[in-house]
Amino acid sequence: MTLMAKRFQRFTQVGWGAMDLLIVLVYAADNWRRGDIPFWTDLCSFLELAAAQVELAYLIGFASLAVYLTVLISACLFLKGARSAAYLGLAQAPFRVILVPSIPTALLWPDPLIEPAGWLVFFLSLIAEVVKVWSLLLLLRSQSGTEPGRQVTV
Repeated sequence: MTLMAKRFQRFTQVGWGAMDLLIVLVYAADNWRRGDIPFWTDLCSFLELAAAQVELAYLIGFASLAVYLTVLISACLFLKGARSAAYLGLAQAPFRVILVPSIPTALLWPDPLIEPAGWLVFFLSLIAEVVKVWSLLLLLRSQSGTEPGRQVTV
């Protein structure tokens, strides 16, 4: 394995690990800013909503919390340099687009008093997830020792 491939692998792992950690930190900071306890307050809200409305709130609420927890786990795995982090990141991709913004839009939005449009958040999240999936596939390919265009025969 070349030095460049090793640098690419580590850069990709640290980059996505830092982004995942940033997502969880922004989520937690936003909860603390509102006087809430991260994860716990959301869990209580989902249970209250589900009791008053429909059971679909259970599904969406628990799925959202599960995705946030797996994002925290993937951040730790990426920063540790574990190969399994790439697989977890790929498995999270469809759920992250729907349930968790992939990029902290609040950090990119120029005026915090104006709420960003939902379609813009979705579009930015979709772009970020496409880039992440592409880079994770390249990471897995470089970890397995195959290069683009080179066939491995068994």
